[in-house]
Amino acid sequence: MVLDYHMKAKEDPIGSFLELVYGDDRKGFSGMHRVEVLRNQKGEDGVTIGYSSYACNPSVDKPIFSFTNKSLMSKFHCYYALYLFQDGIREVLAG
Repeated sequence: MVLDYHMKAKEDPIGSFLELVYGDDRKGFSGMHRVEVLRNQKGEDGVTIGYSSYACNPSVDKPIFSFTNKSLMSKFHCYYALYLFQDGIREVLAG
C-alpha cells in the first residue's frame, strides 16, 4: 500500500519520494520501503536515488531479523527489495 508520496515541482526544495508499507500489525511481519529522488544542487545534471527499508514484528515491537545476519529470509528480502527497486528505476527510465 502507498503510505505517502511527494512529487517534486521544479521550484520545490523537497525531493520526490514514495513510501510503501506492507504486512499486518496483528501478525509477525510488516515493514516499509522508501525511494527518494533528489536533484543535484547548483544546476548540475543528474539525480541521486536513495532507497531505505525496515521490517519488524509489530506484535512484539522488535525487528523481525537483522540484515547483517546470514539467514535465508534476510537474504531473500534484500534481493527481492533490490529487484523491485531496480525494476521501478527501469520503468521510469523507459517512460
